Amino acid sequence: MDDLRDTNGEKKIIDEETQQELLDKFDRDSVVEKTDGGKLGYITDAVAAFMSLYIIYTCGFGAPEAMLHRATFMLMCLPLVFLIYPAKKSNKGFPPKWYDYAAAGVSIAICLYMMIQHNAIIQRNAMATSFEKYLFAIAVLVILEAVRRVASLGMVCIIGVFLAYAYVGKYLPGVFAHPGITFGRMASYLLLTAEGIFGSTVGTAAGMVGLFIIFASFMEKTGVGRFINNFAFSLTGSSAGGPAKVSVVTSALFGTISGNAVSNVVTTGAFTIPLMKKTGYQSEFAGAVEAVSSTAGQLMPPIMGASAFIMADITGIAYSKICIAAIVPVLLYYAGCFTMVHLRAKKLDLKGLPKEELPKLRNVILKEGYLAIPFIFVVTMLMMRYTVTFVGFLAIPLCVIIAALKKETRLNIKDIIGILAISGKRLLSIGAVCGGISMIMAVCNLTGITQTLSSMIIKLAGGNFFITLILIAVICIVMGMGLPTVSVYMLLSTVAAPALIMGFDVPVLAAHFFVFYFGLLANVTPPVAIPAYAAAGLADSNPSKTGWQAFRLALGGYLVPFIFIVSPDLLFIHPTYKTAVTILTSIAGVVLLSSAVEGWLMTRMKLPQRVLAGIVAALMVVPESITDIIGIVFLCILIFVQVKERNVKISEYV
Repeated sequence: MDDLRDTNGEKKIIDEETQQELLDKFDRDSVVEKTDGGKLGYITDAVAAFMSLYIIYTCGFGAPEAMLHRATFMLMCLPLVFLIYPAKKSNKGFPPKWYDYAAAGVSIAICLYMMIQHNAIIQRNAMATSFEKYLFAIAVLVILEAVRRVASLGMVCIIGVFLAYAYVGKYLPGVFAHPGITFGRMASYLLLTAEGIFGSTVGTAAGMVGLFIIFASFMEKTGVGRFINNFAFSLTGSSAGGPAKVSVVTSALFGTISGNAVSNVVTTGAFTIPLMKKTGYQSEFAGAVEAVSSTAGQLMPPIMGASAFIMADITGIAYSKICIAAIVPVLLYYAGCFTMVHLRAKKLDLKGLPKEELPKLRNVILKEGYLAIPFIFVVTMLMMRYTVTFVGFLAIPLCVIIAALKKETRLNIKDIIGILAISGKRLLSIGAVCGGISMIMAVCNLTGITQTLSSMIIKLAGGNFFITLILIAVICIVMGMGLPTVSVYMLLSTVAAPALIMGFDVPVLAAHFFVFYFGLLANVTPPVAIPAYAAAGLADSNPSKTGWQAFRLALGGYLVPFIFIVSPDLLFIHPTYKTAVTILTSIAGVVLLSSAVEGWLMTRMKLPQRVLAGIVAALMVVPESITDIIGIVFLCILIFVQVKERNVKISEYV
């Protein structure tokens, strides 16, 4: 909405300098958007662009043997991590220090060795030589440093604990004891096989994940973000509390092409937060709305960030099924958020933006709607059960063709190379994290610790299903604080999801969605609600208050995972005629919980009414006919009382 201005003629948007400062502070990956413009910058851009081309080519025409393919990918990925991500957060990244070059050189040597010795390693059944044992030790240090730079020291410590456990397990007492894994066996398994550092998740990063990051970058460059903004403003801008609803809609739609919560906050919040404040929302609430809305972008099909692609690899479930399964949970999440925003606007009697300041929906669709064609193509092809790599391979050139329809969106060769370069750099953190988490997964396979941890979680919960769910939810949120969602999901899919699958026969997809969802909700759970703190910077509000307001706004979302765990048909795992009823009652439950929290339905709710609304919400989400009937009866009573009180208040003004 570049044409929206306030009464003084100033643009209603946060300046780019402030946006970049917030990205630098809260988003480690913001460094990839920069370059020093010198020779090194051109070299890193060239390598990143070549990496993107390599991914496109191998997805379209076939990749080499697994280990060779993954080593080739890491040959480009790891050196770029050390040359672009600074060793210290206080550094600006360019120019790299001598130790950055050294680390890049070592990573190149390791990957080249794996590529050159590939056939020899296969011929001796991946048995590590004395030299390869030393090489393994160096490779572990290189990967850990790469993970530290792109993720956090906490992630490094977790990986380190698992690696140490593999070696010292024979010295441990009780359930944690295992025969112990020799250093030579660890070197053979983790370095020389496709189950370790160069595991399947690295292959996914070099395939489906990379392909759709490239696609999303092309969509972003062609102006889809502007179209989404204008579409959301024209659709909801004039309604009660319009800018807040615009924030919800924009963030949800923008999330389909952006899997980064902080980036989503800064990009969309630069427009929506100043307008929310001008409309009458408090600064903390405005920032919280943007944070909560942007966080769920990774739940939006068809791209869903990188985690959904990793989920497809880990579970063996088709990506198209994962996309379908994500639809109802994300709609429930946004239903709760949208309801809270609407009820707050009604409670405060907030108006929308003047219609004359807003674009017309018809004009937006006619003028910019063509930009959404590649997105529609991807959704349609996935629903028709075409493979993800085939769809992504066709969608990228389609973006270029569609953009060429109009001069203002047309891409030249320089633009295309720039998009390929930024796509490659956006993939670096995912590649490094996949290499690190793959070592955890390898240790779990070698030691059997997964089953031990699952048994401990169930035992700690006393064998009670719902207590186990709450315990796992808490574990997911705590471990997810401050970590990238991809890291959190990959870790929890190994540690927490098996407890639900093995202990209670929860469907695999439901269990993995549960840990993924709560790992994501860590983004809006204080004390480490990073997207909320970034939004607070835009809203000029208190970060702590904004974080807790975001937690309050997302309460409906915290209910959603419990709904689809007890009602897996919401994920369309085994849909029946009852699925539609369950969806409707779940929506009612989320909306009523939002009403209870906000204290408003049709008019202000007294404490007994809020308690009743909370009870009805709980009854509605339980997948039993009797609870639905009781809930409907109580709901009718609540609505009757609200209508009566509303009419009394209206009559006072007549």
